Amino acid sequence: MGGFQQIVERFEVDVIVDSGVGHSSDIYASWGRVIGGHERVITAQPGLVVALDDEVVLTILQTGCEVVECSNFNDEGVVARLEFRDVSILLTGDATSGAETDLLLTGQPVKSTVLKVGHHGSRTTTTERFLDAVDPAVAIVTTGIKNQFGHPHKNMKQRLESSLSEEAVFVTRERGTVSVITDGARAWVESER
Repeated sequence: MGGFQQIVERFEVDVIVDSGVGHSSDIYASWGRVIGGHERVITAQPGLVVALDDEVVLTILQTGCEVVECSNFNDEGVVARLEFRDVSILLTGDATSGAETDLLLTGQPVKSTVLKVGHHGSRTTTTERFLDAVDPAVAIVTTGIKNQFGHPHKNMKQRLESSLSEEAVFVTRERGTVSVITDGARAWVESER
């Protein structure tokens, strides 16, 4: 959430899609102040489609568990799928294995070219069953260099590397800024290091 705040402050943002789920943390209160004055804040709902232009579509798949009981706040975030022609990116927020199971049981279209791994690659995310369903060509794990939790978890990273390959797994802690570029037919990844 702190990263989103920096994006809104640094770039011109047309639309903000927010989960609408509150939290008592200071960072959430700060986020609320940032988006409180923004003209185009949309509360996410499963099935909501946001057309970013004629060929780029963001579809909200999940904002909380429907079938599986998920008691974790992280599972109440927004999970979305970004599509441009034949290329798709699954954005899983902080989803853990409970939310992943729920996505599969509710039949959401998770198969995607690129997977942004949930919850910074914690041990509770990216199960083998979920990876099989998504079947990504590339996985990106967003973590801070000095994160206090030691993300990504070694077992989760091993699952990714055995399902894809070591070269197809990009961890921001190791690679710096990671960018996905696509022409709509194929996608490639560039990293800072």
